[in-house]
Amino acid sequence: MENRIAEAWDIHPSSITLEDARAEFVRVIAEFDLTPAKLAAEMRIAGDYRTRETIIRSLQRAFAGQASVSAELIVATKLIADKVRRYRREAKYLNWDTTDPTRIITSVRDFDIRLLKWKNYSWQINIVHKTTGYSHPWPAYPKTLEGAKMKAMECLEEAENHIEWMAKSDG
Repeated sequence: MENRIAEAWDIHPSSITLEDARAEFVRVIAEFDLTPAKLAAEMRIAGDYRTRETIIRSLQRAFAGQASVSAELIVATKLIADKVRRYRREAKYLNWDTTDPTRIITSVRDFDIRLLKWKNYSWQINIVHKTTGYSHPWPAYPKTLEGAKMKAMECLEEAENHIEWMAKSDG
């Protein structure tokens, strides 16, 4: 088991313990603000066939130290953390038009993205494909502008996947 955990974190097998793995798991969860519910949702999207409740219970036990952190859980957490890092990087380097602070706009890869301040406490995300007019479903409204940019990057990826799937379905 320790070898699999070590390989997941690119650490030499003799240098990691199960407690080290749990500590790294807890650190990554905290760094990326991943609650058990958020992590469970990501794991279900990625193909975990267990019920949401079972995944959450497993995550809570691992987080509390009542169960060991499995190699699979470390891999899933690392993949989700990598995705969050990719979204942060992409959002950071986009040219966001902030002329109107209640309406932040950018264009990327044939999509227009609009972040609209909603009732002074959250952001609405609107993503439209320029060629087809496809409008991605609006997600929950993030509370911060940075959160909205991150969620926009996630929605952009989903929209691109949808456009690609539609193109394959038509052909």
